[in-house]
Amino acid sequence: MYQDIKKNWDKAKLLILFVTTITLLLLLTVVYKSDQKITKKSELIKDFNEESDLKKFKKFLLNQIKSPFINLDYEINKGDTIQKILRKYKVQNSEIQTVINQYKKFGKPNQLLVGQKINIIIKKELAKKNSIIKFSVPITKSTTIEITKNEENEIISKKIITKLYKKKILSENIIKNNLYSSAIEARVNPDTIIEFARIFGFEIDFQRDIRKNDYFKILYEKYFDENGEFVKSGSILYAHMTVNGREISLYKFGNDKDYGYFDLNGKSVEKALMKTPINGARLSSSFGMRKHPILG
Repeated sequence: MYQDIKKNWDKAKLLILFVTTITLLLLLTVVYKSDQKITKKSELIKDFNEESDLKKFKKFLLNQIKSPFINLDYEINKGDTIQKILRKYKVQNSEIQTVINQYKKFGKPNQLLVGQKINIIIKKELAKKNSIIKFSVPITKSTTIEITKNEENEIISKKIITKLYKKKILSENIIKNNLYSSAIEARVNPDTIIEFARIFGFEIDFQRDIRKNDYFKILYEKYFDENGEFVKSGSILYAHMTVNGREISLYKFGNDKDYGYFDLNGKSVEKALMKTPINGARLSSSFGMRKHPILG
């Protein structure tokens, strides 16, 4: 009898285990399907939001297309004047004359440089000709004449001077072929090379003295804007050359308006006659050609 009870109990346990397993599987299936529905619903909501954002973006673009303002980056062509440019974009004659008068405070309106890029913002008017909002002309790398219309609808002008940051640069190289190419290889700007040659033109005959493997060193200034872009070269503070075994070091003394270059003994290098005239000389010949004072 005990054995029969035990057998029945074992069968009951197996039945309970089977029912429990089936129940758990059914519960997991229900939860999974429910989770899928929630996920799909979330994806639908996300898609709906993305579609709404897309509609907003398209609406923004359409509004921009319908904007009454025209922003132009115009490149100056031969014969262009302020009057000619603004008439091309149908700006009111009275405003054209005002722009010209404002420009005259800082520059000559008929002397725009060919290839120069200017920025113009114009407002389209339905009932009359267009009106000027902004007319901006960079006259140098660091200076811009900007003419704008203020809140009172008055055309005003100002000169904007970009803040420049000065760095001292030391460049040196061995002269392999000529001074110019060796200096360019050392990333010295052409205007600095010409000034360097002018300074040493009182001490060195570039047509006869320079030899292969001679050496130069320059400490000079370079100016950069706030974005780190090069704007212009500054003064040469120190210049050195080793020429045919002879070493020459020159130092700048004085301010930017009144200065000179002197050797270690304080003697000025600027004599009455340069050994080699620099102006007009070609700067690219090699040693063998002997055609140029700086390059050969």
